[in-house]
Amino acid sequence: MITKNTKSLVEYIAADENMVCVFRCCLVRGLITQKMAEKITGLSTKVVRNVIDQLVKPPYPCAPALESAGSMQLAGRAGRPENFYILTHEGAAALESIEHCSGLHAPALSNSDELLHTFAEMQVYTTAVQAGFQTTVERVLPYGNKGRNIRPDLLLQKNSPGMIFEIEQEANAASLPRIISKLQGLLEFFQSPESRNISKQIHILFHVANEYAATVSIWQKALNQVIINNSGEALPYELHAKVLYDFINAPAWHIGAFEPIQPMEQEISRPQPSAPSLAPAMVFPFLSNSGEMLKKVETWAEEVSLETQNPQRMEEFKANAFNFFTLMKMIYGASFYRDSPTELYGIRAEESLELLKRYLYDPKNQGLLTMLKTELGKLEELKGRVTTFRDGLTKTYWKFMVYHGFDRDGAIKLTVEAPEFGGSSEYHVWIRIQNIDTIMGRSYYSSRGMGQMNGEEKALAWVLGTIYLHAEEFGLVEPKKK
Repeated sequence: MITKNTKSLVEYIAADENMVCVFRCCLVRGLITQKMAEKITGLSTKVVRNVIDQLVKPPYPCAPALESAGSMQLAGRAGRPENFYILTHEGAAALESIEHCSGLHAPALSNSDELLHTFAEMQVYTTAVQAGFQTTVERVLPYGNKGRNIRPDLLLQKNSPGMIFEIEQEANAASLPRIISKLQGLLEFFQSPESRNISKQIHILFHVANEYAATVSIWQKALNQVIINNSGEALPYELHAKVLYDFINAPAWHIGAFEPIQPMEQEISRPQPSAPSLAPAMVFPFLSNSGEMLKKVETWAEEVSLETQNPQRMEEFKANAFNFFTLMKMIYGASFYRDSPTELYGIRAEESLELLKRYLYDPKNQGLLTMLKTELGKLEELKGRVTTFRDGLTKTYWKFMVYHGFDRDGAIKLTVEAPEFGGSSEYHVWIRIQNIDTIMGRSYYSSRGMGQMNGEEKALAWVLGTIYLHAEEFGLVEPKKK
């Protein structure tokens, strides 16, 4: 049952045909910009602007239907970012009532990756609708008799078999399990009769700026692994790639405008969980500059003034922060990605655990490993004394941060929450990072609600929490005596 305020909002919107027309744009993904609404509806800039203003600030007693949530733009695009608006809870209820549908929701403001992906989906959707395609976003395509399905980002149809368009972000080695899983799902789908009305030429739009070649090489490796898994047989589909911004800037729908992705002839072996002692060295971007940074710090310590505002040094600090948070997301993202087995079924995060273990036992991190063993060993004696233990765990986490060049009272806020009677039975880590969008070079800003963390914050919180929760498994503390 809708509330009185929502009913008032429905009546207010339904009384204006232009408002209904613009509001319907939110049916697709719960996110819209003024330019998108203009292109989809064909209404003028002035009309759309006025309608959005009214949906954001309707008259009393109506609750806002849209929320102004920030601004963003596609990677590679210059100029001012676009302001974007998302459905409020009341707005979703009103739109469901107007359109007689259900299940509407907006992307979570706490998830910067989801926001950016939704924004990119809507850019392609808008372009496709303008070109006359019947377009659906994240439509479930079932196959087989075991409830299997794929969910392409966009499915386009116009007097021909449906065309699948996928939007992908920058990929690295930790992305391989997710990409292989995705390609394996496409293999099974195209081996089924349910694929007969879908083109076997898959369009991949990479939302990257300068990482296109490196990202494509990861997909080539993934393709090769899927072929190996398929007994060396050729795949029943083809992948064709293009940079997302280039496509939006000059839309071309024929397959010749895309670059085919061919498998890389190189066998990929899946990392296997192993004892800490055999963890091989793994090179991360952060480590390549650690020696140089250490020498610089030794020099600076001899000076009366560190002159930290030197532009060149500021860029180095920013690069260090970027590499660190990229590293954290790489470790976390190996198991925690959209529709991953861990996210869907709650299975053990083997890939992320293995990457973290290898990182801790890398020879270049010997100082970090020694510190963690010492500090976690001390904590074993404090269990049962909640306040003292929480203080010790917090200090241990900050020593981890200090090792990587960060400290208290800066951009990173770290809180350890103790177990509560009737609440959580574990120690939880909450992270807040100021200016994270600037650090990561993102072209938008997004707000977060209380108790919410974005991608980098979740990744760092998971790494810190896992170091404590898996300390015995990682060999950081002595096994408990039975």
